[in-house]
Amino acid sequence: VEDVFLSVNGSSDADQDPVLILAPFQQTLRRLYTWTPDFSDDTQDITYPNLHTLDATFWNNIDMAPMIRAFPNLRKLSLYLQGFDDGGLEEEKEEIREKNEQAQEAARWAHLEQVHADDINLFISALKADVDAMDLSLNWQSEAETITTILADARPTRLNFCYSSDWDNETEAAE
Repeated sequence: VEDVFLSVNGSSDADQDPVLILAPFQQTLRRLYTWTPDFSDDTQDITYPNLHTLDATFWNNIDMAPMIRAFPNLRKLSLYLQGFDDGGLEEEKEEIREKNEQAQEAARWAHLEQVHADDINLFISALKADVDAMDLSLNWQSEAETITTILADARPTRLNFCYSSDWDNETEAAE
């Protein structure tokens, strides 16, 4: 199996961890598309050396450490949260970001070819990697300070802004 779309909806964290669920495919899995995963720290011994594309939609938190450990050779990353803003986060976005920054002091992806995410997800992920191409989605609530922080972390060579608004007649531009 090379490609998997996995929508997890279990009663325990182990039921929702793609690293555990897909362990039989460690050597063959190349692309993973997952909906509401819960990557845990309990899977430290399981790695997917050939996985190069991860597209993940999280429910209310992003934990970078287990993903970096499980997918050391990742090249393309897409991050999403349910909803486009931070209204559903379990913790304050600065607290989540701080945990992800600390985790990436120990291990991180040095280089990614492509990253696609909105400003909230990239901010809380604190992604520390050299990025060839970044597709950064913004909306009318996006803040310049957040974008500056993201760009300082990820250092993209090419940056594509995608602007969208939930309001049909929105005339106010992002900061």
